[in-house]
Amino acid sequence: MRKFFFIVCAALFLLFNTGVLFLEAAKLKAKDQRVLRVKASDKNEIFALNAGFPQQAPPPKGPAGEDPKGNNLSNEKIPGGILGVDGSPTTQPVTPTRPVTPTAPPPPPGAQCKLVNEYQLMLITRSLISFAGQNLQRMPWQLTPTSAKKHLDVAAKPGDWGRWPKVPGYGMPYTRGLPCHPRAGTIGGIMGIRDLKNQIGDAKHLLSPCDKIRKRANDTIRKNWNIYNTLTGVPVPHAGMSYGICFGGDAQRPDTVMVVTRNLTTRDLATAKWVGEKNKAVGISGLKAGQGQLAKADGSAVMATDADISPQGAIGKKHIFTRGGSTKYNAATLMALPY
Repeated sequence: MRKFFFIVCAALFLLFNTGVLFLEAAKLKAKDQRVLRVKASDKNEIFALNAGFPQQAPPPKGPAGEDPKGNNLSNEKIPGGILGVDGSPTTQPVTPTRPVTPTAPPPPPGAQCKLVNEYQLMLITRSLISFAGQNLQRMPWQLTPTSAKKHLDVAAKPGDWGRWPKVPGYGMPYTRGLPCHPRAGTIGGIMGIRDLKNQIGDAKHLLSPCDKIRKRANDTIRKNWNIYNTLTGVPVPHAGMSYGICFGGDAQRPDTVMVVTRNLTTRDLATAKWVGEKNKAVGISGLKAGQGQLAKADGSAVMATDADISPQGAIGKKHIFTRGGSTKYNAATLMALPY
């Protein structure tokens, strides 16, 4: 009898707990489906209990059904199917009426070309400086006979150096002449040096994007890039290049001019003038008369005027009267241009 009593009590206990669980589950279900509404006088925020987080109500409407910014919210649909402030579901999609944010104006014609010019001028300059770092701080036009045999001419002999012509430093009395191997006396011979080619990487960096009349020749250079080698007597053709170098450039003289755009009237930095795009033979599209670009041995690239590169100019004067490096005198102003 006692055993039967305990069995009945256990069954009643389980039945009671089961009922309690069902009741709690029903309450939770009802709670999840219920949406609390705020008072009609305070309709700034609606809480959707089925989501578990408060949802921000639309901003208060201004006159004629508009918010303070002028956006029409009369038919705005609240995401997630949440009821509107008045408790009725919305059916129409939102029509955006906000003004489009104005974008930056397009760059002026030629601005992109000038930026690419600056990048390529700095790339060539830094490649030259890297070359000098591997050759006792000497540029290709400053190499000794021993180094020239490695980079310029396999048949070079120390005794031949004295018979090689001197490159005159134009702009006298500002500069003097300097000894230079003939293969380092042209921009094609300099750019054809194997180690320098590896630094530059691609022949496309020898052409300004503004210099469209030389693009076809540059495409040919790119296809045959691997065959050009100054050491074997095959320099890079001038017809596909837009830049020249100044023989006064020195890795240990930061203010010396190293690389220039080709739109110059002469090969002497002290007397040359920048030519505009109207000159079909020398001009470059996007560069006006009296306007050119150059890079200095410190790795910087700038836009320059005729006054800047003159012997009394901000760039020309510093270039000429620098000291140190591989030469004893004023920096040479002679240039090697791709002509």
